[in-house]
Amino acid sequence: MVWERENKRGYQFEDGEVRVFAEPYFGLLQPASQPDAVLRHQLRERAVLNGVLEPVTTTRNGISRAKQSAPQPNLDDQLTVFEALFPEGFHGARWTDQRRGRVEGRRLKRHLDPAIDDAAVRLGAAPLQALIDEGRHAEVLQRFVDVVGSTDLATNKQLEGFRKLRADAELTQALHGFLHDTRRGDLAPMARLRLELARLGFRKLPWTALTAARALLYPTDHMVVRPSVVRAQAKLLAPRFRLGPVPSAAEYSRSLEFTMTVRAHLTKSGLIPRDLFDVTGFMRVTLAASAKRARLEAMVERRSAENGATEAGATESDATEASATEAGAAEAGAAEAGAVIQ
Repeated sequence: MVWERENKRGYQFEDGEVRVFAEPYFGLLQPASQPDAVLRHQLRERAVLNGVLEPVTTTRNGISRAKQSAPQPNLDDQLTVFEALFPEGFHGARWTDQRRGRVEGRRLKRHLDPAIDDAAVRLGAAPLQALIDEGRHAEVLQRFVDVVGSTDLATNKQLEGFRKLRADAELTQALHGFLHDTRRGDLAPMARLRLELARLGFRKLPWTALTAARALLYPTDHMVVRPSVVRAQAKLLAPRFRLGPVPSAAEYSRSLEFTMTVRAHLTKSGLIPRDLFDVTGFMRVTLAASAKRARLEAMVERRSAENGATEAGATESDATEASATEAGAAEAGAAEAGAVIQ
């Protein structure tokens, strides 16, 4: 239950909806005999995101208190913003020209389709392994830098640390394992690559430069992590998640998890993304500072419609209750009349 007022109660359901029940129906809802703590937490977070429940913080002395929080836009509001910007969706001319590539004309750094093709040729598992076997380790690293550098996924400054490395067999094998998600030994691919980079003095890895190449190789399964975009989306979908400044496998997995959630929502809504570049692009354009006003307007319109539907539902519930009461009274009167006749 998320609120109670005027002889009515609002309950947060797992499907994201808040449903209202009038007092005569309270008894139809039975308390769970074995409450699920995880589900309770998820429902509370959903209610907070829906703006029907205030978040709870803990003071230093351990006493919980409510904290005022403004409602936040959700994925449906982002969809509204995106559809206003790109009415034809991911496969329309405007989105394709801006992000994917042109049928004719010069390739721009923002065009991803040519970069995906280039990555498959230059960073594929077999060609990279052949270079490693031949001892051409500097060329392996140069290909990585060139492919990522040909896009707008990472800046020259973010790639500078990779350019300064003196590549050796250990580094290139670790890079190969990371790019193609192959595990050798006890360490996970990202952890192993980070260890080899640290050995060579490169510790402050940028998220974008590290994750871009693997996303280009496997665009339906992996994502490029732009920290500002991931943090903005996490604020709406996973408020407790904090993306650190240095890449880690655990934080990447969590980022990928809610990005997949966004993809599923887009697909369900009829906007079919080609890959995770479309999904992260959607996140980027709809969460941009320039789209803030549009997001808020979409949220206000949606919440007004939802509140109107809730009030209509409550009115219908009251009418049903009154009809049931009148019917019961009529039935009782008929039974009493029958007894008198007998």
